[in-house]
Amino acid sequence: MRHLPFTVSMLLLLGSAAAAQAPTVTESRGLRIQWTVEPQTRDFNAVCGQIFNDQRTSAKNVGLMVEGADGDRVTFRNIPNIAREIVGQSGSQFCGTVLKAASYRVIVTSVDWEIAGGP
Repeated sequence: MRHLPFTVSMLLLLGSAAAAQAPTVTESRGLRIQWTVEPQTRDFNAVCGQIFNDQRTSAKNVGLMVEGADGDRVTFRNIPNIAREIVGQSGSQFCGTVLKAASYRVIVTSVDWEIAGGP
């Protein structure tokens, strides 16, 4: 019975860690983004994931931004490198080191959709 508080504490800690690792899925400018936050150091996290182009046309000049936020206030911005083109029905990976924040947003800042050529 003496180990019960320790066991409960470990379960709560593991539950919190699992919740922090759950992937987040968002939509931005017609692209689907799936990402997770992974602890790196005392001051930094890694925000990593994939951008999916579910369309039949290519997405070119894709710009991505990771924002750290504290409530409504943006505390920093980071622009991780991604592929310049994501062909139709495929995806691209990204990963960026970011300062620790209360919450994060991952958004597509720009995309040019390929226009199908004529006959």
